Amino acid sequence: MLNYCLRCFQWFEEKTQQIENLDTQLRKLHASVETLVAHRRDLALFTSAFAKSAAMLSNCEEHTSLSRALSQLAEVEEKVLLLSLIVDLMFL
Repeated sequence: MLNYCLRCFQWFEEKTQQIENLDTQLRKLHASVETLVAHRRDLALFTSAFAKSAAMLSNCEEHTSLSRALSQLAEVEEKVLLLSLIVDLMFL
């Protein structure tokens, strides 16, 4: 009987240790996901700023083909921003 109680105690100790390890891992995962979300948010802001800058440059550029290329780059960056926002909304 004592042997049985000892095995039960060891089993509970092992399970407690496993749960504590899982808790630690989940906390680390949560911190990593929060960091990822912050970086994605920053990336969206920088993409938006870059798109606006490219659009402004295209408006004041005298060289026609360069102006057109900057304008197209601004459009592409705006589309990237929109897709990023859509993906973020899908995973909320």
